[in-house]
Amino acid sequence: MVEIISGWSYTMDDNQYILYHTYQREKLDFKTRKPIGELVEKRDEVGYFTSLEGMLNRLTELICKEKIEAGEIKTIKGHIAELRRLRAELGKICDFGGK
Repeated sequence: MVEIISGWSYTMDDNQYILYHTYQREKLDFKTRKPIGELVEKRDEVGYFTSLEGMLNRLTELICKEKIEAGEIKTIKGHIAELRRLRAELGKICDFGGK
């Protein structure tokens, strides 16, 4: 597993990159399906990609979507600014030059 940024990582096989999201959520009681006050780590397979750049572009969209749902982004201007910021950050990490 290769770490991209906090909570996001990937693996790859012969044909594709596989994007994962790791996060904390409340554990549910098996019978009642209600939270029991304990946190557990959860890892979801988010998608399969034929290119690293395509995977990272999708990652920026997913992170922005999370921020919109959390109320951290409230305007189209804020959304575009966050997309640009994330692409630049990932570009620095990957040496893509933020493109």
